[in-house]
Amino acid sequence: MSGSLEPATPRGDFRPDIQGLRAIAVLLVVIFHAGLPLPGGFVGVDAFFVISGFVITGVLQRQLSRSTHVLRSFYVRRFKRLTPALALVATVTVLVSIVLQAPFGQQQVTAKTAVAAVFSAANIALAKFSGDYFGPDAGQNPMLHTWSLSVEEQFYLVLPLTLVLAHRWLARHARATGIIAIATTLFVVSLGASILGVVAPGLVPEVLTGYYSPLSRAWEFLAGVLVCLLPVRLSRGSALGIGLVGATLLGASATTLSAANSFPGAVALIPVTGTALLLMAGASSPPINRVLSNRHLVAIGDRSYSWYLWHWPCIVFAQALFPGSALAAPVGALFSWLPAAASYRFVEQPFRHWTPPNRQRLIAALGAVVLVPSLCATALFFGAQRGWGIDSVQETQAAATTGHVGFVECLKLANSETELPTWGPECTIKGTSSEPPIILVGDSNAAQYSEPLVEIGKATGRTVILRTAAACAFADVYRSTIAGWTPADQACRDYVTSTLQSLEDGPRSTVVMTMSASQWLLPARTIGLSQNDLSADPAVRHERLTQGVERVAQRLIDHGDQVVIVKPMMWLGESAQAPTVATCASMLEIVRGQCPRSIPRDEFADQTLPDPLSIVAKQLDIPIVDPVPLQCPDGICGSRTSQGQLVYMDSGHFSADFTQALTPEFLQAIAKR
Repeated sequence: MSGSLEPATPRGDFRPDIQGLRAIAVLLVVIFHAGLPLPGGFVGVDAFFVISGFVITGVLQRQLSRSTHVLRSFYVRRFKRLTPALALVATVTVLVSIVLQAPFGQQQVTAKTAVAAVFSAANIALAKFSGDYFGPDAGQNPMLHTWSLSVEEQFYLVLPLTLVLAHRWLARHARATGIIAIATTLFVVSLGASILGVVAPGLVPEVLTGYYSPLSRAWEFLAGVLVCLLPVRLSRGSALGIGLVGATLLGASATTLSAANSFPGAVALIPVTGTALLLMAGASSPPINRVLSNRHLVAIGDRSYSWYLWHWPCIVFAQALFPGSALAAPVGALFSWLPAAASYRFVEQPFRHWTPPNRQRLIAALGAVVLVPSLCATALFFGAQRGWGIDSVQETQAAATTGHVGFVECLKLANSETELPTWGPECTIKGTSSEPPIILVGDSNAAQYSEPLVEIGKATGRTVILRTAAACAFADVYRSTIAGWTPADQACRDYVTSTLQSLEDGPRSTVVMTMSASQWLLPARTIGLSQNDLSADPAVRHERLTQGVERVAQRLIDHGDQVVIVKPMMWLGESAQAPTVATCASMLEIVRGQCPRSIPRDEFADQTLPDPLSIVAKQLDIPIVDPVPLQCPDGICGSRTSQGQLVYMDSGHFSADFTQALTPEFLQAIAKR
């Protein structure tokens, strides 16, 4: 979001009501990020997109009425308007990250996002490195919010060129109609892609239709473009009515939508339409104009870009400084107004009004603004990779980043895969014994136990086979996301049925199985006994998973296999205060010896229901391995065991050191023939 202060209409008229609308948009975002009760405040970004499309189209149309040679001056203005303030925030964020973030992943992701943001590609980097915008990993990235700036800059690469070509190629009498037709066509295509990404997420690559995709967001800008281009004249009465409807739609979306809604998709039409109607009404309705032109709102709107830039890093770092404090995020958001106001006064405004005396000076300024944050981010990345040369940091880093044997090549079927995978020879560790092989099946929480099984295989000579698939519970059920059945869900189902059939067709073996508690606790997941009865209700999912686990376990027992069940780990869920190294091992804490950290067991995700695996193990008299006593001895769950092993690799998986320590428990369970 640019928060541009350029003229808002083709006539060059300044509209303070647009600044007021920007203030409302940035307030929605800041309140949402501060954790205050505004579940749909993230739609403020969508409002910014509409406003930007409207404003920039007006500017370009006015300039093109005089000359078609506008591209160079347009991009120079955009650079002066946006990049210096962004470069400052990126540089400061990178420097603070050195002290307050963990070098194991957080610092490196922050560095990559900062560089990408400076080059208008943060949305691409975030889709690759941080994942879901509403997820816990993304929430720890202080440069997360720059995705919207990159989407906007990517749109600006296309819009000016399209308008320039239309002005050059279309006859004067057909120009207005032709440009509207082009914008409408692009609007429909982009909206269609956005909706497709929600209703059929596995059908089209997420890079084209996901949350961060410019293709699935372009229609929001184009809504503002069309409001600017369409020759709509409103009476004062109709403008007032339209404005009230727009305010209702925008307010309703901010208060009723939430992270549970699939977004953007069709539901984003609500805030986009509301913003578009307010833009239309503001020009013709004195009451609407007076409200939005309130001087306090206009002052916030003037500084909306700087505040947007600063608010999120301040929130993330405040939470890092005061973990567990409910006031950290709101106080961080409030504090961010200070650097935002200073940045607006001493960086944003001076650069906006600066006229370079020559091209060389402009190129030098461009290079400096881009080079400084890029060099700082590069230093952060490589320094973090090397633990900054500090022994205590390097020791913790080595333990935190050691991957599981089964994660590298043998954990298949990520959500983007739509076909049944095959496992290579590296996923079969051949032994010398004639004893039945040990076969590991299940999701990534099963794959994390590859270490103790491989160790047992080496000690006993038994063959160990790894057959795991990410997010796929080894149960006779159907699972999908809230959005509906996808090819990836079918691939997961095929994994279970084909693996089970392979086990039944093969010789008797020892089958080790488990699953993550997220299978029945994660809000965005549905489970059914058939494809037609998928349910998102946690209790229903729990019941069906219990039935599904019992079915596969009984079939394996009937085949003559030995089944060993691993009780699910205490699930950290999306808790920001989980005692993982990634959330507590900042440079400052490691050097001070303040990490490890621990929390009471009852602060973990709600696991009051007995897990399905333990229920089935009891019903069918199956030996069970329970990691929880080592994970949370005496009801306290820490980031290290009493023997010093690092417990967590991330918020959903144990470290390799920890699962290795469970080898005796696995040996004991497997010995129970």
